[in-house]
Amino acid sequence: MRALAGLLALVAACTFDTAVNSEFTSTEDGVPADAQSATEDSGAADANPLIDAALVDAAVDAAVDAAEPPILYLLQPTGEATIKADIGGNGGGAFDEDCPGGRVVTGFDGDDNSGGICRLQAFCSVLTANPNGTVTTSDPQLTDIHGSENSVVPEDPIQCPANQVVVGVNGRSNNSLRKLEIICAPLTWDYATTTYSVGTAQTVPGNIGREQGQQSSDSCDPDEVVGGFGGNAGTLVDRFELHCFSLEAIAQ
Repeated sequence: MRALAGLLALVAACTFDTAVNSEFTSTEDGVPADAQSATEDSGAADANPLIDAALVDAAVDAAVDAAEPPILYLLQPTGEATIKADIGGNGGGAFDEDCPGGRVVTGFDGDDNSGGICRLQAFCSVLTANPNGTVTTSDPQLTDIHGSENSVVPEDPIQCPANQVVVGVNGRSNNSLRKLEIICAPLTWDYATTTYSVGTAQTVPGNIGREQGQQSSDSCDPDEVVGGFGGNAGTLVDRFELHCFSLEAIAQ
């Protein structure tokens, strides 16, 4: 009797499974041939939607993060200027010409005559730190002119290579500024830590002025770049100095 009851229970269970899944094939005894595998498959099917949902959620979160545009930063002079390359005489009136609008110096334009450099102004450019680690310059604008001698010899501008900034100068002087060369360097950007570094500096070919007076050379401190210039000027640029600054990152 116990054996017969067990057999009837087995047949009933198999009959229920067959009713639930009409695609099962039966053996000659009427027992579904794929009953065990169908049960295993059913369990796997129950689990997969939960796993897939978690993966989909993660993929959606990643896609949202990727769709957010990276933050651009402007690098702008900050703090007190460090004075470098203080050369020339004491004539004329004092002036300070720092770049406006958070810009940095990327070159100079000027003229000279037999007395020395008699007109001088700087190119000031926007400095942008990009997510890929590069730092680029753009939109150069000229400052006011210092010096006013009418008898001049026009000179070609001296400018840094693309995406570099002035970090120092070579000069000649006696009682006035006689010659000016620029030293430029690229910058790099660490997006993760929002910090910059100044690369290898090199003197740029070309100059304003002529080979007269005592030679000198000076550069900003390693973490600084030129954000302006100053000195004394009348009819000539009597004295010249660089204004060096550290930079702060301004999110855009």
